[in-house]
Amino acid sequence: MTRPFRFGVQGRGTPTGEEWTAFARRAEALRYDVLLLPDHFPYGYSVMPALAAAGAVTGRIRLAPFVVSNDFRHPALLAKDAATIDRLSNAERRITSNSGPFFLSDGERDALDYLDRSQTPGSVLAPAAMAQLIPAETGRHTSVGHLTWTPDYLRRQLFTGLLFRGEASDRAARTLVSHSGSRFLFSGCDGSTDLTGVLRPLLASVRHFDCATVYELKPTALQVR
Repeated sequence: MTRPFRFGVQGRGTPTGEEWTAFARRAEALRYDVLLLPDHFPYGYSVMPALAAAGAVTGRIRLAPFVVSNDFRHPALLAKDAATIDRLSNAERRITSNSGPFFLSDGERDALDYLDRSQTPGSVLAPAAMAQLIPAETGRHTSVGHLTWTPDYLRRQLFTGLLFRGEASDRAARTLVSHSGSRFLFSGCDGSTDLTGVLRPLLASVRHFDCATVYELKPTALQVR
C-alpha cells in the first residue's frame, strides 16, 4: 500500500505573537501539512498555548508538538489541552501525535518494569533506540546504546538491527545472541520480528507484554566473552 508524502515545517524561538501567527498562516498558504513546535525546557514557548494560537488563525494545517517533555506534563491534562485546541479550532484532529522510540507503549512500559523487578541478574540486548532507555529504566547494562557510550557502536548497531528485523540467518542470530553476554533480549513495539522460533534452543522463557517481548536466555546459552 502506498501513502502520499506529508511535509511539515518547524517553528522555533520566541517570536512575537504577530510574527508567530504570520508564520503559521504562511506555512498553511505554502501547503505544508503539519506545523511543529519543539517542547524544550528552559527555552522557547510552552508548546500547547503556542499551537492554540496557530490554530486560531489557520484552518487546514495539522498542529504537532515536536516532541512533548512528558516529565513536566500530566498526560490527562495534555490530552485535555489537545482536545480543547481541536474543539476551539472547529476540527476533529488538528493536533497530530506521532510515536517514536522514546514514546513508550503500555506493553513496553510493562516489559521494562518486569526487567526492573526481576531477580535474575544480567544485561539486556535490545534494538539501539530502545536500548538507550534500558540502563535508566531497569538499572541493567545493555550491549548497544547511544553511540557516545557504546564501544564499536556501528558494528553492534548493524548486527543488532539485523537480528531484531529478522534479517539474520538462524545460525548468525544464535551466534550473535550467545556471544553478546546478555541474559535478556528486549523487543519493543517497533515492528521487531518474533525471535522465539529462531532462538528456541537458547531460551529459558519468553514473556509477552502486549506488543513487547522479553526473552530470557538459559545460563548455558551464554558464551564467555
